[in-house]
Amino acid sequence: MGSRPRGRQAPCRSVTSPPSPLLPCRTTGTGEGHRMGDELSRRSREEESDFSDSFLLYFREPPELLVLPRPGEVLGGQHEDRFELRARLGQGGMGQVFRAWDRVLQRNVALKFIQPQEEGSGLALTSLLREEARAIARLDHDNIIRIFDVSEWRAGPSLIIPFLVMECLEGQSLSARLRKGPLEWDHALRVFRDVLAGLAHAHAHHVIHRDLKPGNIFVLDEGRTKLLDFGLAHLAANPGNASAHEQNPRGGSPPYMAPEQWLDGPQDARTDIWASGLLLYELLTGQHPHAMASREELRRWALTPQPLPSVRTHRPELPAEVDTLIARAIANEPARRFQSVHELAKQLRAIEQRWEAARKAPPPARRGQVTFLCCVMARPPEPLDDEALGELQERFQKACSECLQRHGATMLHSMGDEVLACLGHPRAEEDTPLHAVRAALELASLPCEGFAVRVGLHTASIVMNTLSSARHSGASASVQGDAHLVAAWVARQAEVGTALLSQSTLQGLRGAFITEPIPSDDSTRGPHSLHRLIREREETLRFERMRPASLTPLVGRSEELRQLRELWERTRRGQGALVLLQGEAGIGKSRLIWELREQVAAEVGVQAQAQCWEETRTSPLYPICQLLPQLLAHPRDASPEQRRRRTIHRLEALGLAQPEQLALLDPLLDLSGHEVSPVGGAERRQVQLLELLITLLLELAGARSETARPALLIIEDLHWADPSTLDLLTRLGEQLRSARLCVLLSARLELQSPWPLVRGARSLVLPRLSSEQTLDLAARVTAGQHLSQETLRLVHEKTDGIPLFIEELARMLGPGIPIPLQSLLQARLDSLPPGLRELAQRCAVISREFTPSLAAACMAPEAEPPRRELEGLVRTGLLRQYKEEHDVRYGFRHALLQEQARESLPGPERRLVHQRIARHLVAHPMELPGLPPECVAHHFTEAREWAEAFRWWTDAGRQAMRRLAYTEAVHHYQRARAMLGHLPPELRQGMEPQLLLELGMPMFMTQCSVDEVKAIFLRARDLCLRSGTADQLPSALSGLFFWYLERGDYPEALGVASNLLEVGERICQPEARAVGALRMSICLLLQGMPRRALEHLERARELLGPDFELEHEQKLCLAYCYSPRVLMHIFSALSRLLLEGPGSAAWSDSEQALSLVERLRNPMTESLVLAYVGLFYQLCGEEERTLALTSRIAPLMARYNLSSCAGIAEVLHAWVLEKRGEAGGLRASIKRWEASGMRKGLSYCFALLADLHLGRGESESGLDAVREAQKWEESLGEHICEAELLHLKGRLLWMRGDTDAARACLHKALRVSQGQEARYFEHQITGTLERLR
Repeated sequence: MGSRPRGRQAPCRSVTSPPSPLLPCRTTGTGEGHRMGDELSRRSREEESDFSDSFLLYFREPPELLVLPRPGEVLGGQHEDRFELRARLGQGGMGQVFRAWDRVLQRNVALKFIQPQEEGSGLALTSLLREEARAIARLDHDNIIRIFDVSEWRAGPSLIIPFLVMECLEGQSLSARLRKGPLEWDHALRVFRDVLAGLAHAHAHHVIHRDLKPGNIFVLDEGRTKLLDFGLAHLAANPGNASAHEQNPRGGSPPYMAPEQWLDGPQDARTDIWASGLLLYELLTGQHPHAMASREELRRWALTPQPLPSVRTHRPELPAEVDTLIARAIANEPARRFQSVHELAKQLRAIEQRWEAARKAPPPARRGQVTFLCCVMARPPEPLDDEALGELQERFQKACSECLQRHGATMLHSMGDEVLACLGHPRAEEDTPLHAVRAALELASLPCEGFAVRVGLHTASIVMNTLSSARHSGASASVQGDAHLVAAWVARQAEVGTALLSQSTLQGLRGAFITEPIPSDDSTRGPHSLHRLIREREETLRFERMRPASLTPLVGRSEELRQLRELWERTRRGQGALVLLQGEAGIGKSRLIWELREQVAAEVGVQAQAQCWEETRTSPLYPICQLLPQLLAHPRDASPEQRRRRTIHRLEALGLAQPEQLALLDPLLDLSGHEVSPVGGAERRQVQLLELLITLLLELAGARSETARPALLIIEDLHWADPSTLDLLTRLGEQLRSARLCVLLSARLELQSPWPLVRGARSLVLPRLSSEQTLDLAARVTAGQHLSQETLRLVHEKTDGIPLFIEELARMLGPGIPIPLQSLLQARLDSLPPGLRELAQRCAVISREFTPSLAAACMAPEAEPPRRELEGLVRTGLLRQYKEEHDVRYGFRHALLQEQARESLPGPERRLVHQRIARHLVAHPMELPGLPPECVAHHFTEAREWAEAFRWWTDAGRQAMRRLAYTEAVHHYQRARAMLGHLPPELRQGMEPQLLLELGMPMFMTQCSVDEVKAIFLRARDLCLRSGTADQLPSALSGLFFWYLERGDYPEALGVASNLLEVGERICQPEARAVGALRMSICLLLQGMPRRALEHLERARELLGPDFELEHEQKLCLAYCYSPRVLMHIFSALSRLLLEGPGSAAWSDSEQALSLVERLRNPMTESLVLAYVGLFYQLCGEEERTLALTSRIAPLMARYNLSSCAGIAEVLHAWVLEKRGEAGGLRASIKRWEASGMRKGLSYCFALLADLHLGRGESESGLDAVREAQKWEESLGEHICEAELLHLKGRLLWMRGDTDAARACLHKALRVSQGQEARYFEHQITGTLERLR
């Protein structure tokens, strides 16, 4: 049935095994142990069998013995008087063993009688036995039993029974020892090393054991191990063959037979290696991996490449490398196994050395989430002297410490009236907060005399370090930070006999406990909201305890739900089903089960649920112990005696109350008074119990009734189930084909399904949600809240389609990992062996994906890639492997798990790893070709190597600019700027001006109106003036000019442009002078002076020259935001249009601007050209061409995140659409532009709005738009469209019927156009006046 759980009391009693039977050797122990002859004669044959040590009794029964000598007889030797039989020691499938006295050599020996299968075959068997014994006799080794001789006993005229004369051993068989449970690591290795040493010696002498199993291994009292029965199993069955090895190559016992033995193939030393792998598994777990499988199931398992269940399922503290070693030892193909025992022993020795070094090394500091629990003693009201107070505090501290240690807490201090502990260190568990709160409930109700307890809990992520010198219940860890002080504060707010939780602890419980909020007042007001702990919820299933009041709708599980409904419909028709839902933690198994329960609730007859827990994984049949009371329908308030009577009455009604049946059920149902002497061995009783439980489950569920409604049994988290439960479910599944019962199970992927051979069993593996489903679930979780695109991106990237992660992260809507997930993730990491956990933590510092060489660099400079360890992390499910052409990469399966692993590494160690990674990447640039420099910069930053970080962040910014990734460039340059603050002033002064100029350009492109852009260029200008670096000054002034221009501050912009022109002349730089002239022209044009603007543009044209060099122009774009030559053409076109009308020169300049920008491929310049050529076309009345150009701007802006020119382009686009009668949203576009802080061109935008109203005949709305335009015109000094505004106003006034005012306004417009020399506007105004006469 399985062993008792270690560490925690089992919820039901285990079935007791009988005393361990003796194997063919002498047993030591009590005095009776030396006189076992009479004892053994009273035992049944089954318990005497050397196969009763395990499930082998199902496959191999001892033959009926023809005849045997009895103790007291003398036999052997020339005169049949050498050996005096003194006691029968044991019996096996091949014969029996006696302890005898050798009268010649005066010593105890063991005589093993080999029973032939056929009468009359004794002589042939003796001959073969002698041949085999000669071979084995050469095996003179301390770990192999010694054979002294082969003799025979003439039991009759034609009956000869051979026997071996062997050394007599003191101790017990390994099978007997394993019945007490698995061996500790050190003990298991000692035994296994002895076994390997014996096998190595035998293989060196060309002898193969072929039947290695615990029953053929003997452990001496002194500790040494001996191998028994070399090559004898086949002799008794084939005594007449010339060569037993050749004619009967199979040999062995089914549970330990290698594939080649099942296939009757050739065997060699690797056959023993297969069995040794299973032996190591059994040494460490106490059981065979397929303990209850049938012979045919064992054969299929051996011949199918199915992985073994992990050793660490039973022994999580063991290194993961053990699983790797065992998996290789039992590989199906002999060529993939260890090729020799020496190779196996060498790898085992390496694992042992690494494990021992890890255990002896001082524990590293650990950063993670822990729950602090503080107990404060409430003193009695009467005063106490020092001695009485000390005694009271001692009782208080002892009671609290004992309770806390029972719950797995780490004690931090016991001082006076306060005891402080934490849970989650040195190892986290999934339910650490739950364990802490259960401890708090127990502490708050301690039955203590003379004092009462206040309890406070607080959960936080901190750095802790285990103190290796701690030996007792005192402080065993050092704590950094002040989270423990918060726990103490919380405890002091509690009333006597109660426990309070902080908000962080409450979040970690996820609703598993009933609490009530504490209203804050002056006495309890503090930095944390508090909650009083009431009690734990009573629901059986974890999901029911923790589910919120309103469940999130099921997303992405329609197909799985459909399959479950189909299986349920089959169950309703009498074809039961066993269904296993598997998936990662948090994948939604319980949520899917809940949905099915809700949908079939009206159709279910009997329903019962059970929950497996990590702490009950060694409790035999624990889930069944939960199901039976529900099926028996015990009232909640029934006393234990009433429950017993009701149970017995129900069993009698079912015909299951025979004394033998009650004896089997007693450990599970506590049927006092019904303990009877069991019949049969432990294994046989186990089978009887399982069969009885299956019958009981089927009857109680009504599954065999044709009239009853179908039943539903649910067992959750089966990966924590004990082997007996898995065995029972296997047997139950075979009987469901004609039952009206659906058994619904859930488990994580680490459970190796034991039901591939059970017909009708179904396994559904739940996949992760897709990107669309992830976003859908996040939106449903946060219904009523607006999630930004950045938040949705983070949810998608971090959660990897795991529903639990999605829900928690979406609800938190902030940085970091939600508290409820931290325990789950940290427990996953802490379950790894120390070496693998450290590797995972360090690799998590690299990135989500990494190469083996980078993993090596994390551990130590120039270290070899830890490929074997990385493979171990792949097997644990933490990493996945990506095979490439010449190498492999590894990646974390979960982004949140990577984040938790990285953050669990203390700061100093994490910085060291970052330093190693950065230096490795710099030293090996070709290892990751194309690696972005920001990756190297990140690692130097985290390593706090500021100068290197600055250099790499600057390179990253420049590379981003070359890729036209302006937003990324801003980020990288900003990080470089942050690095400057850590550098010495003398270094900073020389680097800052250039960095500010490089940062300012992409910032202007993406955030052109924000004040920080102005501050950057002002700072760059001042530094250039202070340092005398005039060659950088034009770029600083150019950036500053455009900031003033976009804000509509034309006087300041004109002053900067003038300054820029002067600087260009002073430093004799034609391009700077041309740029200065261009900037002057733009200001003059917008202020309504097109003639002066054109003069400066012609000067710029002359300075720039006729030649266009692409690379040179691209450099000018980086230095001055836009291409000077393209700007010269576009503003020349606009100036000429106003001065001369749409003549050939203006059209030529506009077409030239479009042509050059196509060659230039600079998004910033392109956006400006599209906007202003669109404006040119609009002024010319070319609406379709305006629409075509402005339609190209929006995608361009979105792709490169540009902000300049967006407003004017959007307004022009909306104007054309509305002119065509479509919905364009012109007024909304203007308002957005106005709200952005960019005011350039606002007067013209309102002029377009007025024109739109004019076309619709809306005179009043048009006049309102004109007034808005004139307001901006006056405040900005933006007179470029003053004449056109007056023109529009006059036409609107005329439309309204105010003809005198209209004429006056039109004449004023004419004067303004003439004053500006704007012949184009003058011509249009004149035409209007003529039409209105």
